[in-house]
Amino acid sequence: MNLYNYDMELQGPVTYISPDGVEYNGTVSGSSVWNTTPPISTLPSGNGDVIANPQSGWWAAKFSVRHEDGKNHNSNQFIFWPNDLPFDGVRNLVPPSAIASGATLI
Repeated sequence: MNLYNYDMELQGPVTYISPDGVEYNGTVSGSSVWNTTPPISTLPSGNGDVIANPQSGWWAAKFSVRHEDGKNHNSNQFIFWPNDLPFDGVRNLVPPSAIASGATLI
């Protein structure tokens, strides 16, 4: 399982929690880039935070995001993306039901 975050301004931490409660430390992304190696600004296709042989079931993710100046801001946002959710660009998540039905986002 590949887990990605975007534009977290190198502020964290990021923690992933398996269905049975095991916590995994994640990699925090920089400004306007994904948490890939090397960091990239385009939609990722590999690496990020990789969890090999993930347990099936509901996973959770915890984020603690503060701006570089240490203050909370409501003018910055970040993206979290597990690799098995289809994307139509960085901003538009395409629901699997829409893909299965052949729907097109406009």
